[in-house]
Amino acid sequence: MKIYRLIVLMESIEYFAYTMLSSILLYSIFHIDFGLALGQSAIYLSAFVSVLYCFIALGGLIGDRLIGNQLALIVGMLLVVMGYLSVTMMGLYFNEIVSIYKFFIPLSLISLGTGMFKSNSSKIFADFVEDDQCLNTKFIYFLISINCGAFIGGFFAPFIRQWLSWEMVTLICFIVTLVSWVTIMLVLRAKKTFSLKLEQTSFTSVIIGIITICLLPMLGALIIYHSNYAIYFQTFVLVALLIFFIKKILELNSSMKQIFFSLFLVFLTIAVSFIVSQRTISVNTFTILCSDHKILGFNIPPESFQSLDAIWIILVGPICVLLMRFNTTKLLGKYLNNIIVGVICCIFGYLLLYLVSMFHNSVISGNWILIYQFLMAITELFIASTGLSVICNFMPSGLKAIAIGLFFVMLSYGYLLSGYLIKDSLGGNTQTAQLNILMQNYSHIFGYFTLVGICVLIAAIMGKIVIHRQLYDL
Repeated sequence: MKIYRLIVLMESIEYFAYTMLSSILLYSIFHIDFGLALGQSAIYLSAFVSVLYCFIALGGLIGDRLIGNQLALIVGMLLVVMGYLSVTMMGLYFNEIVSIYKFFIPLSLISLGTGMFKSNSSKIFADFVEDDQCLNTKFIYFLISINCGAFIGGFFAPFIRQWLSWEMVTLICFIVTLVSWVTIMLVLRAKKTFSLKLEQTSFTSVIIGIITICLLPMLGALIIYHSNYAIYFQTFVLVALLIFFIKKILELNSSMKQIFFSLFLVFLTIAVSFIVSQRTISVNTFTILCSDHKILGFNIPPESFQSLDAIWIILVGPICVLLMRFNTTKLLGKYLNNIIVGVICCIFGYLLLYLVSMFHNSVISGNWILIYQFLMAITELFIASTGLSVICNFMPSGLKAIAIGLFFVMLSYGYLLSGYLIKDSLGGNTQTAQLNILMQNYSHIFGYFTLVGICVLIAAIMGKIVIHRQLYDL
């Protein structure tokens, strides 16, 4: 339990820093400080998040096959610390001479460090949860804990940027992640809480891992800068993971039927998460351009609206845990019920934005965004916990890390798509567009997401019927 608490604390601190940066990256840094059009800023942000999610997949492979999960976790947090320090130094001392490409190098360092940290911490976390029946609720507690940091960071970072500067935001990120990393090292040295021994790895594997870690930040910066390369990088990572996945399936003597149906459930969670991922860019820019930036009558920076999802997760999470515990059906049926609930909330969330944008020709109330984030919080709680639980419960041990990697790579496609949707559908300079045209374009985007959600819901219901007949004993 002490190991579980340490991992949750580390995740909360890392997520606190990440949400501080991501909340101001699109509008305050790219759009205002670097003077980029909002459409181009959306492309860069989507490429940054896409690279981060691909690095989560690669970080799991680095931990599993090269340097070990625990060492990868420590190195990942160190890279995050170095990334935030580099961003802060560039902002404070080299702001006038730093090109946008050089700025992407520390961002890529943060992406790689976050990827290595998240993939390996999630695996260690799952290994220490003994009760498979309660794994999805344990993941919800995990999400509630880390979103405490996400709310604080995401809500207050725009205020700090307004009152001081965005460099102060990244400086805070550097300080808290540095303290977290030092704490990890002290605990490891004391060997009281984190008592596991580092995995035995060969010298060749360590050297390959070090070379890979050194090269990936430069590659990531290049991909973010030339965002059209991101799709090739994603596809390369996806194909590599699929090859590993198929190879492992052929080597393992496991039930193919169970693997197939677990893959079907994971696919459903990926499809819903794909839709939910659009809020990072699409709903964020919609809030900036088309809302009054008020919640319950109080003015707040538009970037702070992203933190509403985190506060709803904290508030609604315990209720979702109770609902899951009352769901006493067989394990696969329970997971399908969770997916169906999540999909329905997702559909209603985007249907709400579709109707609001369709029938408004003026700025909308920020309270509509508050309601939307409430529905998305329920979706995330049910979908994210279910997807990771299915992988940990039904995937053979040799496939778990690869399956988690596939999950995050597919999500990276969703984030990249969201950037191009904004740039292509709304044009390169959204600020000069008339509000009624923006509303019409956004209504089309939200309408598409609603239709996709309905298709996923139909697939989930049909899958529930098939699984009930074929795998009634699971």
